[in-house]
Amino acid sequence: LHTFPADVYEALRVLDIDQTMPVVNYLVETKFHYLTAVAFSPDDRYIAAGQANGLVRVWSMENRALLAVLLASRVLGEIRDVAFSRDGRFLAVCQDDRDIPVWGFPDYRKRMLAGHGGSVTAIDFAAGGMLASASEDGTVRLWRSDTWRTVRRIVAHRGGVTDVVFTADGCFLATGGANGTVAVWNASTGANIARFAGHEKAVSSVSFNSNATLLASGARDGAVLVWDLSDLGLCGDLARTPAPRFPARLSGSVFLDGASADGSFAPGSCLLYTSP
Repeated sequence: LHTFPADVYEALRVLDIDQTMPVVNYLVETKFHYLTAVAFSPDDRYIAAGQANGLVRVWSMENRALLAVLLASRVLGEIRDVAFSRDGRFLAVCQDDRDIPVWGFPDYRKRMLAGHGGSVTAIDFAAGGMLASASEDGTVRLWRSDTWRTVRRIVAHRGGVTDVVFTADGCFLATGGANGTVAVWNASTGANIARFAGHEKAVSSVSFNSNATLLASGARDGAVLVWDLSDLGLCGDLARTPAPRFPARLSGSVFLDGASADGSFAPGSCLLYTSP
């Protein structure tokens, strides 16, 4: 639908200088600050993208205009994650830095959240406004969006936390660890609900399904594991959970090794999707 340009710069590289001739051989290289993270605003009107040089660009989806170029911090490290709050009032990012930049949206008033002892690897906003941040220091911090103070600190994984995500109702959260484990936590108390081991390398991403009966985890070992959470009863009130939407249909097939948690699919079944 749209193409938003990345940041570009030109570098002059000298190849050879001949002192006997007034000629300089050089090459002008065009390089891109590649994009590392992207997020839609809750109303789908804006898109924010983080870059490898520590900048965050915000575009309008309506007219594709560049609205802002934000500098995360003086570190200029790669932006690892970008997230809008569920009410669209805040934009937060994390990078190779211990602090978390948060901007008011769309006034872009900036504040820095400090507290982690290592670089922040992932962030996620809950429906109620809480912000979760995962760090290489092995902890997850929960921040109140009205005061931006830490209300809870969870010691989650040895070797660092690589990803964090809330359930749709914001009552629970899941984390992935550099040690290959996955954990589920109560957001209100910080209590550990479940812990799973199965990956051979660091977990890179975790995601709940719409009613928190399944948890998927992807890792650097090339595997995606799906964990059955139906016995935990994480989402007791399904009316509070938004109905899933499927805006796109993909070609392909999926084979299940085990039955799905809601009983919709049996082992060995094949789901076929056709392109529009």
